[in-house]
This record gives sequence, structure tokens and C-alpha cells, in this order.
Amino acid sequence: MASLARLRSLLLPLRHNAAAAAAAANSSFLERPTLLPLLHRNMFSSRSFSGAGEHEPPPAPGTFGHLLAQSGLTEDALDSLIALKDFTGIEGLPPLELIEEMDPEGEKKAMRREIERRKQEEIDKTRVKTVDEFGRAYATGKRKESIARVWLAQGEGKFTINGKAFDNYFPDIANRIHMLEPLVQTNTLGAFDVRSTVKGGGTTGQSGAIRHGISKALQLFDPSLRPLLKSAGMMTRDARVVERKKPGKAKARKSYQWVKR
Repeated sequence: MASLARLRSLLLPLRHNAAAAAAAANSSFLERPTLLPLLHRNMFSSRSFSGAGEHEPPPAPGTFGHLLAQSGLTEDALDSLIALKDFTGIEGLPPLELIEEMDPEGEKKAMRREIERRKQEEIDKTRVKTVDEFGRAYATGKRKESIARVWLAQGEGKFTINGKAFDNYFPDIANRIHMLEPLVQTNTLGAFDVRSTVKGGGTTGQSGAIRHGISKALQLFDPSLRPLLKSAGMMTRDARVVERKKPGKAKARKSYQWVKR
């Protein structure tokens, strides 16, 4: 309903005077479409789009109002077209997508998005490779009650956790896949040596903490990988935790079974 109301607000209440019609006649409609010379009638008038009013001059040839006049649309017919969003069969009318793009609010939003994009590009340019004297990128990852410290450097793909091989530390293959997602997402699996120490929580929390630490270390080692990791949601710390048990409840919200006798 909001889209239809905006579309009607664009089509119905606009009027143009003789000077605007003459200016529109000099400029090509295909070069810069505009809705200013769109209608040649009052919003509450029930006349057709012929433009042949007693006090209004007819639209200039080649303008949008002239095309509407040639189509012979009435206000009721226009309301039906707006409701059906069917403007494809009328010669001279612009596509519905073009009409919606003419919304001033949409243009403002597009400008704000462009400004934010340019700001983000400037911030990304300031990010540089950050490694220690051994050429390693260090980061800390967290998930639930687990905290992981990750050192990442170029190598042959060795992966150790608390001094053990990662496949021995995590017997469950689902934890391994979850932990290696940042390397798979950036197509760098096997290009880095990863050493990690992790404590707290269970296997799910520890694999998530290592995943978070690897993601942060990758973007420190190569800032160009940050957009891929960020778009996949791997740069954000997953704050979901188990809800605490409440007094009088079997679990966080589960009630005890009621017994009549």
C-alpha cells in the first residue's frame, strides 16, 4: 500500500505551466525523463488527459503530457493501472521501475549509501598488514565460555591446537569443518600454518572461538580478505549463549510436569 501511495503521489498531483511545457519540449524526453510535466489537470478533476481545459494550455508536442493526452487515459483508468502496476501496454509511458526510481526519497537514500560506501573504502585503505617479528598474525577469538589465541603465518597448512593436531583434538568432523570455514571462504586452506591455544567451554564453543580467531588473524595478515570474511559474518563475535536456569523451572523456561495426585 505504501508503494502504491507513493506511486500515486508521483503521478497524480503534479501540474505544469506553459513555461515548463515549453522548456520540456526543447529537451528530449529520452535523454532525461521527468515527471514534472506529467499531468495537465487538477488532482480532483475527472476529465481525461486530453489537456483541453478552458484555462489550461494544451501540452506541447513531444512532452510526457502530450503522450498521455494521445493515450486518452482517464483518472479511473489510471487508478486501475496503478493498482495493477501494469503500464507495459501504454505507448510512451516509462517503465514502472523508472517511475519508482524518480522518488526523491529513493535518490536521497542512494546518495547516503554511496557516501557510506566511500567512507568504508577510505577506512579499508588505512588498514595495513600487521605481523610480529616472526611474520605471524595474532588474534584472539571468543565463543560462549571459550577463549582461543591464534597465531597464523605462511606455511604448509599445519594446524595444531594445544600442542595436538586439530583432527586429534576435535574427533567430531562437524567441529573441524566449522573451525576451518574462514580458510575455505578465502581459498587459503593449506597456505597458512595455524597454532592455537584454547581454554574454557566445550568442543562447540572452542571450535567457534578458534574460527573467530582465525578470521581476525587472516584480515590482519591480508586486509584484502576482510570483505569476504565480513560478508560471511565471520568477523562478528557470536554472542549467543545458553539462557540461565530460573528458580521454580526445570530449565530456563521449561516447567515441571504437573501431577494431579
